Amino acid sequence: MVPVDALDALDLLIWLGTGTEVARHCRCNQSTISRRVHQALGPFGLKLNRRQGEWALREESQLLALERQVHQLHRFLKGRQLRIDASYLAGPLLQILTSKSQTWIHGRLKTIGSQRPLELLRQRVLDAWITGMDQDLPGLDPQTFTRIGLLRTPLRLVAADDHPLHGQGELSGTDLAPFPRLAPRPGLYPRTEHQIKPLGLKPAMHVAPPNHYGPELTGATPLALHYGTAISLLNSPRQQPLDDSLNVDSQVSLVVRTDLLEQPAVALLLDQLQAQSRLLASRSDAVTLVA
Repeated sequence: MVPVDALDALDLLIWLGTGTEVARHCRCNQSTISRRVHQALGPFGLKLNRRQGEWALREESQLLALERQVHQLHRFLKGRQLRIDASYLAGPLLQILTSKSQTWIHGRLKTIGSQRPLELLRQRVLDAWITGMDQDLPGLDPQTFTRIGLLRTPLRLVAADDHPLHGQGELSGTDLAPFPRLAPRPGLYPRTEHQIKPLGLKPAMHVAPPNHYGPELTGATPLALHYGTAISLLNSPRQQPLDDSLNVDSQVSLVVRTDLLEQPAVALLLDQLQAQSRLLASRSDAVTLVA
């Protein structure tokens, strides 16, 4: 058996991305985290690689998978904090909950795409994930994953509150053309890309790092446009949606491993997410509950 604190250090590093963040969560120094990571890798003969800015194991190990399953069950039985992450479009919904409770910890809340979060869920590194664009999820095997819809809200083009396009009414592609538009890399949201294509928007700037999104990550000019929703803008008062319609909705859902559905901590998380979704829907016509 790998010590709990050693496997915690390894999996938190893979999830959170930096020794600094892991040390903060574990309340120790980075050298201790480094030592624990090597302690977790040693028995399996494994090594870490940096891949597109993310830590990942060079190869999979069935023995490590079994260890993770045992450790995840231990976390639930001991009432330890759940590891929860959310996509960029759903991040503030999770931030609201974590500000009220110490029941869970959250990641960077800027993730885009579904491959990485689903991989971490499958590996039991992550306990739950809140999606932002359900329509672009790959087919989920119900034996492995369960998805529970929470709310729906329109996807919008967003700009700083002093942007010259605000207040100009319905906008055309010609109106938008002079301003850079920040978008995830092609292929991360294929159905949404197909729906937006007829609008005739000029090619977008693609953000770096490729797996995260947000105006503050890009170094783009203040006049840049980016994507957002009524949920993603909850904590961004200086960013406002433009008076245009993309005719695309963002659906927010909770995704967990099916074998964890009966865990009380998951039920508590779902209950609080549903309560917060009802509150947001009661306060904004732009938010609709998913039946």
